[in-house]
Amino acid sequence: MKITMKIFAAIEKFVKAASILAGFITFGLMLMICIDIVLRLLGKSIIGSVEIVAACVPVIVFMGSAYASLTEMHIRVDIIKRWPHIDRVGNLLCVGAIAISGWYGVTQAMQTRSLGVATTILKMQRWPIMLVTALGMLLVAVAMILNEVKAYIGIYRKLKGKNAGSAPAAGV
Repeated sequence: MKITMKIFAAIEKFVKAASILAGFITFGLMLMICIDIVLRLLGKSIIGSVEIVAACVPVIVFMGSAYASLTEMHIRVDIIKRWPHIDRVGNLLCVGAIAISGWYGVTQAMQTRSLGVATTILKMQRWPIMLVTALGMLLVAVAMILNEVKAYIGIYRKLKGKNAGSAPAAGV
């Protein structure tokens, strides 16, 4: 059990670090956009600023989504509250869909790398951003799996606690 908790803690630290990185990227983009606006008023511009923003936004979204999933601070629509197990099944289905999408994203990033696809103005390779986006999706899936494992551990402990008082005494 201690090893499991260490793994959980490591995953949580990694997800939190990724979200902090996404925050710094967001701040950097904000500064760049503000500077670009001022420069445009002066008749100049930052070359490729639109490409840089377009490349960074998916990274910000998926790295932040992993943290939101892990902390369960995301928007959630509760349709059926009477049957919490249906919620668990729905979460597992979402994990599967996100994991498949993430895996497909990784394969597409590798294919894009082999083709040498680059952006128009800055000639940046597209595959690193695609790969980080796909890994962010996989990180969301891992965070959701971690939450499900924690939920099942909690359910197990509750059931174990209820059954502990009703167990027959030893030697009876």
